[in-house]
Amino acid sequence: MILTEKWKGQKRIEGVIPIQQRMVVEIFYEDPKDLALQTLVVICHPNPLAQGSMHHKIPTLVARCAHSSGLPTLRFQFSGVGLTSGPYIDFTQQVTLLDQIIIKANEEGFDRIILAGFSFGAACILQSAHPFPKLAIAPAWKFIEIPTLSPSPKITIIHAQDDPIAFASESFENFRKLESPDKALTILGQGEHFFQGQLEMLKKHCLFFFNDKASGAG
Repeated sequence: MILTEKWKGQKRIEGVIPIQQRMVVEIFYEDPKDLALQTLVVICHPNPLAQGSMHHKIPTLVARCAHSSGLPTLRFQFSGVGLTSGPYIDFTQQVTLLDQIIIKANEEGFDRIILAGFSFGAACILQSAHPFPKLAIAPAWKFIEIPTLSPSPKITIIHAQDDPIAFASESFENFRKLESPDKALTILGQGEHFFQGQLEMLKKHCLFFFNDKASGAG
């Protein structure tokens, strides 16, 4: 069933929304504290080809950190996952889907967006041309076209040192190329790609990001 009611002002809403060209996207909106803020955190999940979904443990952890900080969240399924229309489409088209979700959020009444993502999802938020604060967790740099990245007011990257899938060395190498007046790179020890043994530390850094009012995310 296609959602017809407004997300804003509701504590929890799940379903599909229409996007351009008869496409529908499955969303999961949560605002446990029901503060009706103008700010929304949009969270992107890992690669659809690797069974990534909006219910993955790391997007879920990020959502819980945002809620603890008083911020509503919107998670959505990329093409090829859940109820979202169509088979898997390439990275550029998934970034376009993210941009369409942002337009929908603006139409809902959210005039301030924070982007967060893990792995493939982190690559999508970094590639998005929208100049919002961005929290990129273990970004998959192989998808990103560095020369085309747009400046953002705040970029925070969190990476595990022993990640065998998205290499921490690539975050070291590309971090200096990111254009942002406020950027930070944190490398956590021995966590691998899914931050085994480091989830509490990851949670700590996510909470810091969402509560950092001085830098524009909180």
